[in-house]
Amino acid sequence: MSREELLDKYIRGELTVEEQKAFEQLEDSTEELTFLRDLEVVLQAEDRSKLKAQFQDFESAAKEVSLPKQEARTRKLPTWSWAAVAAVVLLIGAFLWFWQPAQPDYLADYFEPYPNIIAPIQKGGTSTDALAEAMQSYEREQYETAIAQFATSPTTDTIQFFSGVSALAVGQYETAIANLEAVVEIEGRFQREANWYLALSYLKSEEIEVAKEILTSIQKNNDHPYQKEATQLLEELN
Repeated sequence: MSREELLDKYIRGELTVEEQKAFEQLEDSTEELTFLRDLEVVLQAEDRSKLKAQFQDFESAAKEVSLPKQEARTRKLPTWSWAAVAAVVLLIGAFLWFWQPAQPDYLADYFEPYPNIIAPIQKGGTSTDALAEAMQSYEREQYETAIAQFATSPTTDTIQFFSGVSALAVGQYETAIANLEAVVEIEGRFQREANWYLALSYLKSEEIEVAKEILTSIQKNNDHPYQKEATQLLEELN
């Protein structure tokens, strides 16, 4: 059995009695650096979730290694061996634990706030109307302020739509979903647009399958204003 295979079976706790003896001879040998390099290769190949589980048991394992039940005895490993192995495991583990592949930011790629067509900001003008003030905060991308202002106005599909888009923009995904679903259900003025932003909200909430269902319905609707975007996003998700 190769050195790498022996180390791999040790990490997995699958050593037989004979293999355990071979492993002890390996770690007791003077080829410490080679042994540690081989251990590093095995650890890098380990599944990240299994490695995390290995770390959880590392402290108790470092104190003593229990041999198979057939031998019914416990052998302490040399101090230098555990110190060296621990250093390698912790260094590699820290890298694997904190390093995560970069995930696509679909919101950054596909989110654009719906234009303020309700009460656009007029140059040099101000408004005392509550809805107009909320819409102007929205247009300035002051979304949290806009959400608070929308809450003081009577509930309409327009209020819920722009409040939902605002919530999506600031990461309040549950609030966004609640508002946008309400707009979709009543089949109001912004129903189709709400469906698109709802898909993005579910996507950011990591409810991928729900998002894909909504995107598929948009893709099949030739009159939908976001058909092209939905088609492209579905291709990326698939």
